[in-house]
Amino acid sequence: MIQVINSVNHTKLDNSWQGFEGITVSLRQMIEGYLGHIDLHFNEI
Repeated sequence: MIQVINSVNHTKLDNSWQGFEGITVSLRQMIEGYLGHIDLHFNEI
């Protein structure tokens, strides 16, 4: 996953889309929140 994140075009970090429940999420927010999100899943296991 680190290689994928490192290959992201930095000019695209502020691109956003509608997430669940109509929340707008930027690519930057997705990347910054990724580790916390994965940690949540590990704790569920």
